[in-house]
Formats: sequence, structure tokens, C-alpha cells
Amino acid sequence: RSPDGLQKDAVGLLARAQRDLHALRLPRFDAGGAWTVAAGAPAYLALFGRDMLTTGWQSALLGTQILDRSLGVMAETQGTRRDDWRDEAPGRMLHEARETPEARLNERPTGRYYGSLTSTGLYPFALAQLWDWTGDRARVTPMIEPALRALRWLDNEAQQVPGPFYAVRTRSSKGLDNQTWKDSSESIVDLEGSIVPQPVATCEEQAIVYATKQSFAGMLEDLGRLDEARTLRREADELKRRFNEHFWLEETGFLAMALDPKGRAIASIGSNALRCLASGILEPAIARKVAERAFPPDMFSGWGIRTLSSEHAAYNPHGYHVGAIWPVEHGPFALG
Repeated sequence: RSPDGLQKDAVGLLARAQRDLHALRLPRFDAGGAWTVAAGAPAYLALFGRDMLTTGWQSALLGTQILDRSLGVMAETQGTRRDDWRDEAPGRMLHEARETPEARLNERPTGRYYGSLTSTGLYPFALAQLWDWTGDRARVTPMIEPALRALRWLDNEAQQVPGPFYAVRTRSSKGLDNQTWKDSSESIVDLEGSIVPQPVATCEEQAIVYATKQSFAGMLEDLGRLDEARTLRREADELKRRFNEHFWLEETGFLAMALDPKGRAIASIGSNALRCLASGILEPAIARKVAERAFPPDMFSGWGIRTLSSEHAAYNPHGYHVGAIWPVEHGPFALG
């Protein structure tokens, strides 16, 4: 292709991306020129915390409006009390808020549900990204305290696997069993294909907290809050040390997908490990091995990375998190 042809393709892809984002807009949450998006159409036309934050972060090159309003909505809906039905706790960030009949009748807690590690872990990271893009002190300052409350919840309530590592189990009779990035109940499986009991500490959730503490510390340093920044960096460095010690498996040349409730490694090969690359939590030699392991045919189909190796006992190419390819994961993969 000629340079002109490639440039035309790139402009076309950006225009397509803009149209797709606008198609997911939730106008009732617009405020001050900023706006947020649903997680997907047609089944996920609702607020989903981690999806809003991820979309805002990855689309910031086009403009920070989605990131800005997503952070605002998350702060407005942050948990304030203990409500086991909704898995709500003070400081915890929203997982989803639907308006389906089940949610309106309170048959399920999804009208306002907090059962996610990921959304709480991503919030301070996303706020730091808004600061990096805008340098707008007035805009980020009101959201610093919600971010600190989110970090306190993570450190005080969500380290439930020996190490300690970040993991949490549901308290709701109809909550999500798996509250990690791959939130389906069957997503974390051992080598025999059996579902690992909860709570599980997945590798990507540790990486998210690591990236969050490092990024948020950088923002606090810029704002002159040096003592808080030093504490966060120290905690991040200690998490990195523990992570590389417990999650790297020399026998597989890959990261453990997760640690079980007793801290034992789950050696299944899946896409979780690749989400760790962009965070910086991996030692360089390990990072290269993880990247190289992602591209043999059992993991790379030719157009995307499978959520679970095709050689695994539980592999199903149509399975939600046990073989299907998720385009949304490939942004962090590419950055890594």
C-alpha cells in the first residue's frame, strides 16, 4: 500500500471508532460537555464501571470527555455503606447499574451492584490518566478523596489470599462468584478443567493495583502530596516483589493465571498474563517470556489472543472466558 493509502485507512479507522463510541453514549449522564458510555450493545446498555474507565482511558487520545465523565459518575455512585445484597462497602466502586425488570424488582442486585475488584482497582489509575492528559488541578482534586477511599477498601478488605494478594468473594446470595476481570464463574480453571473455588487472586488484578499505585503516586507527587506518594510507591514495590516471587512458574515459562484460596498457583495458560505486561509489574526477563508464549497457535488464532489455550482441558472457542477472543483485551496487550 502507498503511504497515502495507509493514511486514508488510518483516518477511516479513527472515524469508525468515533462513531462506535458515540453509538454507546448514555446521554442522561452528560454533564458539562463530558459524557460516558455503555459497556456494549444490545445486552450491556447500562453503566459498567470497569468498562467505562477502560474506554475512557483508551480513547483519551481522541479526547478526555469519556474519561472525565466516567470518573465523575463512578465517584457519584461510590459505595457508602455495607450492603451484602449488593456487595457494597464504603469506598468500593460500582460494577454495574442496570434498569432491567429484574433489577427494578430487586430480584437481582444489578440495579446498583459493586461485585468487582477491577472497577475499584482502576479508578485511581484512570484519575491519574486524566491528570496526565489535562494537568487540570481543579478537575482532578474533587476526585482524589474517592480514589483514596477506593485504595483503602482494596488494602483493608480485598486482600483475601495469602501473600497477601488482592482477591474477594461475594457476600450476596445472587452476587458474582468471580469478581475479577474475567467475571464469569467458569473463567478460572485448573489444569484438569475444574473451576477453582473462591476467592482467587488472579494475576491481572495484582497488576492493575500495581499500575494504579504507581500512576496515582505520580499524580500526588505533582500535586505536592509527597508523603502519600512515597507510601504508595513503597506498597507498589513490595507488591511487585511478592508478585514475581509467587506468580512466575519456571516449569511452564509463564505466569500463574491465579492463586487459589490457599495461595497455590493455578498453572493454566490464558490471556490474563498478557494484561500484566503494560502495568510494569513484571521483571524484564519474565515479561519477554510471557510475550513470546502468547503467540504459538494454541494462544494466537491469527487475529487475536484466546482467553484460554486451545490445548487446555476446559477450552471452548465459544466459551465466554474459556477460549473466545475478546477484542477489548487487546488494547492493554498492544500497550504491553
